[in-house]
Amino acid sequence: SEEIEKTTGGQFNPAFKKILQSEVREPDMDYILAKHAEARLNDVADQILARIGNMWPIADQEIKKYVVRLLEPFTTEQLHDVLQRPLAYTGRIHKKVQALAEAAAEKNFKEMLQIGKIRTEPHWRFSERLVPGKLGPSIAISLYEREGDMNNYEARAITELGGLPNIACWHRNLGRSKGFSINGFSNNHYPDFILLTKSGKVIIIETKGDDRDNSDSAAKARLGRIWQDQCGPNFRYFMVFDQSKVDGAYTLSDAKRLVGEVG
Repeated sequence: SEEIEKTTGGQFNPAFKKILQSEVREPDMDYILAKHAEARLNDVADQILARIGNMWPIADQEIKKYVVRLLEPFTTEQLHDVLQRPLAYTGRIHKKVQALAEAAAEKNFKEMLQIGKIRTEPHWRFSERLVPGKLGPSIAISLYEREGDMNNYEARAITELGGLPNIACWHRNLGRSKGFSINGFSNNHYPDFILLTKSGKVIIIETKGDDRDNSDSAAKARLGRIWQDQCGPNFRYFMVFDQSKVDGAYTLSDAKRLVGEVG
C-alpha cells in the first residue's frame, strides 16, 4: 500500500509499505482486489506467505506458486474473505504444504535407500552414567539404577513388556540430542524405550497413548520398520498403542505376545 511519511526536512513524500496480514484494513483490501487478476492473486498470496513463514528446505517461491494455484479458482468475494480472515486459511495451507513436503522427503528417502546411498551404521552407545533430569518410577530390571520420567501409560507398557521372561533389561530413552534416535526422512525419531533380550537382540519400543495427538504416528511406524529391515534380524521395532492403532503398529496385548517370542 502507499502511505505518506514525513521527512526530516518537514516535507511529505509517498512511501510504499508491505501490508502484513494483521494490518490488512478495508481500504487496503479494496486496493488489492481492484488490481488485475494476476497482481491480485500475487498480493493475496503474499499475505498468506507472510504468515506461513519459513518452511525450509522448501523455497519461498515454490510455496508461493502453490498458494497462487490454490487461490486461482477463488472469486473476488472469496479473496476478500482470505484477506479479512487470514488465520482461517493460513493454518490449513501450512498443514497442506507440510504434508506435501514430508511426502516428497519420504519418497526421496526411500529412493536413496533403494540405490544404496542411505544405509545404517552403528554410532550410538549407552552411557556409563545416566543423568535423566526428572526421575521416573522404579520398575524392575531397568538398565540404570533410576530411569527417566514417563507417563502412566508408558510406565504400564514398560512394566508389562520389560517383565517378559526373555528380556534382560530395559532403558527409558532420553529425548532430543541426548538419547538414541532413528534418522528420518523429515525429523529424527526418538523412541521411548530400548529393550535388550537375554540372547542379545535389541527391541525398540515407541508407545502411543490413545488420548494423545498421534498425527505423525503412521510416518514413525513406517520409519521404524525401515530401520528394522536395514539393521537385520537382531533389531526389532514396535510401535505400541493401548487399544487403537495405525498401520504398522500393535496393541499392547499383541506387542506383549510378539516381544515375548523374540529369541
